[in-house]
Amino acid sequence: MTFHSGKTGTCTVNGNEVPLIDWSANSSAEIVKFINSKTSNYPLREATFRDFSGSFGIDFDFDNNPFGSPLSITAGTTLTNVKLFLNGTAGIYWGCASAVVSDTPQQLSVEGKIVTRINFVTSGTVTAPGGATP
Repeated sequence: MTFHSGKTGTCTVNGNEVPLIDWSANSSAEIVKFINSKTSNYPLREATFRDFSGSFGIDFDFDNNPFGSPLSITAGTTLTNVKLFLNGTAGIYWGCASAVVSDTPQQLSVEGKIVTRINFVTSGTVTAPGGATP
């Protein structure tokens, strides 16, 4: 077995690497429950539509403002080619061809740093690490 820390993980948006602090990925499926006269005492369930949401936290860079060019990330923006890498940009990743930014909360600690969080939902297909479709 080969285990790695998140130290070499990163994130790119349309080929631009961001100053990553952390990222999260949430792959889900809508589960429909069927209860009728033929299901006895137990419901039957079926997975239907799949969905994906995620977020990444970045250090605010005054020389490369994430709200300005080239990233231009604001609430409602559609991002292209979002990749959440597990181990460097040559490694495996969660891939979103198109993602819509839902919100961009920002936090500042006087004794710490300015953290900007980008929360998004995908619009279209997603690939899981290793190229599988979740």
